[in-house]
Amino acid sequence: VLVVILAGAAFIPAYRFGHDIKIYFSRSEATGSAVAYLEGQGVKVQEYHHAAWLTENVDPMTLRYMLERLTIRESEQLYRQSTRLELWQVRFFKPMQKEEYLVFVDPTDNQVFAERHILDENAPGATLSADAARSLAEDFLQKKGYRLSDFELQNSESKKRKAREDYTLTWQVKPDNPLNVGDAHYRIAVDIAGDQVVGTSRYFKLPETWTRQRQASHLAN
Repeated sequence: VLVVILAGAAFIPAYRFGHDIKIYFSRSEATGSAVAYLEGQGVKVQEYHHAAWLTENVDPMTLRYMLERLTIRESEQLYRQSTRLELWQVRFFKPMQKEEYLVFVDPTDNQVFAERHILDENAPGATLSADAARSLAEDFLQKKGYRLSDFELQNSESKKRKAREDYTLTWQVKPDNPLNVGDAHYRIAVDIAGDQVVGTSRYFKLPETWTRQRQASHLAN
């Protein structure tokens, strides 16, 4: 009887996180889109090797926090509003050199979603003031379609390199924004090397107390 009941339960419709993700564009198409993007930025792509692979863009701890407060469907909808669940990651590199480019392409429309330029720590660059770095980051976010009126600057960290000054500026959506879940707040971080934006990060800042409890090594976990 139990076998029959449980077998029947297997056919009950259940919503699965990310069940309808579609890969409409192939690896080669995503690579072509990434090449065209970098060439438009003035990068001599022909000088680089490249590789591409699909990557899951979901943080397990963040999803766990959401599922304690939202349904699976609500968690997925919120995640889709804040970022992409799956991306083609295309890497452009030169052997034995630290400098490289990472281009993230949306597999549903073949559009570049994000880019990261990794520089050698000793590479030369400009030394901006904190105000100039913030202005550069704000201009970048506005061009990407973000409304800065929805965000508050949380912190601005600088790091002195051998021949330049690097910054990481982090904005957080205001408390009444629907992207927030409980005590988890949606954030965007902009990385600057010298006088150029080299990458962005979109993530949820989880409560530290909750994170410590979930990562602790004890019998309940």
